[in-house]
Amino acid sequence: MENGVVNIANRSRFPSIIICLEDAGEMAARLKREISIYELHKGDGIKPRCIFSILKLLKNERIALVHTHNWGTLCYAGPAAKLAGIKLIHGQHGLAPAEYPGRAAGYGFNLMVCKFVPVSMAISGKIKTAFGAKSKKIHPVINGVDTTCFRPDQQMRKKMRKDLGIDEDAYTLGFVGRLIDLKRPYYLPEIVKSLSDYQPPVHAVFIGIGPGEEKLCSLIRRLNVADRVHLLGFRSDMGQVLQALDILVLPSEDYEGTPNVVLEAMACGIPTVACSLSGLKDLLINGSDGILLPNSANPEDFAAAIHALIDTPARLPELSAACLRRCRRDFSLIRMIEEYDSIYGEILP
Repeated sequence: MENGVVNIANRSRFPSIIICLEDAGEMAARLKREISIYELHKGDGIKPRCIFSILKLLKNERIALVHTHNWGTLCYAGPAAKLAGIKLIHGQHGLAPAEYPGRAAGYGFNLMVCKFVPVSMAISGKIKTAFGAKSKKIHPVINGVDTTCFRPDQQMRKKMRKDLGIDEDAYTLGFVGRLIDLKRPYYLPEIVKSLSDYQPPVHAVFIGIGPGEEKLCSLIRRLNVADRVHLLGFRSDMGQVLQALDILVLPSEDYEGTPNVVLEAMACGIPTVACSLSGLKDLLINGSDGILLPNSANPEDFAAAIHALIDTPARLPELSAACLRRCRRDFSLIRMIEEYDSIYGEILP
């Protein structure tokens, strides 16, 4: 289950159920409403039975509209909705090639979708190519963030720093997300090593789990930076944990949509240093509320950019204030939910 699904389910004026191809995962703990969750436990490989499981649920729950998120769910819920005679909207959240169908399949699934709702303008272009969808069928909805949960909190910053054993005057970089090669989490230990002589010291905090954890730990040991790198695993208290950070670092390859963590960091007044991902261009203004590097940037490039940022005392506060202003003006969760509800209202009878 994704963060965006939770945000919509919690706040939309339309009641919903959630169907997970696998299991609900840790995100289910963030649901605030009594919402029925159905877990199909699909497992590896193609499982046609899941289409009929979804079809049965759609009929039993008397569903009026299906909203799928990413290609994997559309593969199963698309045919189920078609068989049930239910309208379907589809959201794409990323740009990785594996998240899109081949041309023939895409054009076929386009016939099942009444509206596409990508989370960035860059994804809109990809949908046109992959699904053959016309512009009038595509309605981008940029992600929003709950500024009541994510906001600057100096007292929590002190507590989190104390809990992590990080001095208050140290600079703390953060990585939030799946520990997978495409997100390049291995950059951060290299950055910490490059800045090892800087005072006050530079630390890195990892929030997330994934198959790259063993590789990451091996790198941390090899670089001898274990005293300044902190692995927190999955955390459900993101609004609190983010307070420990000074800078969010996002070295991902160019396949992200509009990463929720960037918005959450912005709402806390934490600027981002990242590659110039297509989706980030909808969120960050380079040099104003974040730093965008070329997609070819390596750990040394990131270290140099971060060094320049922390070596100029006024820069971090300037970027922090700009993050807060832009987030509150352009990326409220209320705006996002209103846009989705407007789309739902147009389609529902």
